[in-house]
Amino acid sequence: MIREIREKRETLKTREIGFEGIEGKFKIEQIKFLGVGSEARVFQCRLFGPKKEIEIIVSERHSGDAPQVFISNLICYLIDEYARKKGEYQYQHVPTPIGVCKEIPGYLYKYVKGKEYFPWDYYTKEEEGKATRLDEWGEFVGFFSSAGIEMGYDTADAEDGRISKNIISKDYDYSELLKTGQLSPHWMRIDYGSTSIQISPERLTKFIEENRKDLRKKLGWKAEFLEHLANLKKEKKPKIQKTEFLKRHLEEILKE
Repeated sequence: MIREIREKRETLKTREIGFEGIEGKFKIEQIKFLGVGSEARVFQCRLFGPKKEIEIIVSERHSGDAPQVFISNLICYLIDEYARKKGEYQYQHVPTPIGVCKEIPGYLYKYVKGKEYFPWDYYTKEEEGKATRLDEWGEFVGFFSSAGIEMGYDTADAEDGRISKNIISKDYDYSELLKTGQLSPHWMRIDYGSTSIQISPERLTKFIEENRKDLRKKLGWKAEFLEHLANLKKEKKPKIQKTEFLKRHLEEILKE
């Protein structure tokens, strides 16, 4: 969860950066400082690729765990793609991870537009309270749980569990929520730190083994990439090594 603050000293200057495991340099330019969470300082920036620029988030990690968080985000990103191709749900719900920065103790992912907070419970004059139906949430949480990943964890405010956390949703009209009790499927689950996302390496490995043929059919080369990442997840302090997978992943993002 990001607390909005304004401090002139919080800047990330325009600079060239490199990514762990990938050759080449890229320029980033700060748009604004978004705030400080319990585990990271967060910036909204532009990343200038060879032919295009994209808006990104730079998550500067306090504890130096950027490789682990990037790997978790990337695993979930690939499983999210697999779920959509299987027809489990329709819309992307995991932000696109970009890479681990060499010059900054952090990692980058595509900027997600929207608001972090919405009510898990809504109230009308006639009723004390009803649960908000976040479209595709049940399908999303259920599918990831089958892969050993608990996406429903850490998604409610610690002080007021009726308010969401770590889910960026498209702007909504509260009056419409009162009428329908439902929010659109245009949302993203953020924060892939170890205190927010619970991943069981053993259950994930079993999921991959049981679905290997279908994963290869639906994801192609990314199925092998997912298996590689799952093996890294078993290590306490994994390092990002140079692989053709990372190169192809970044090339694909910059072409979108």
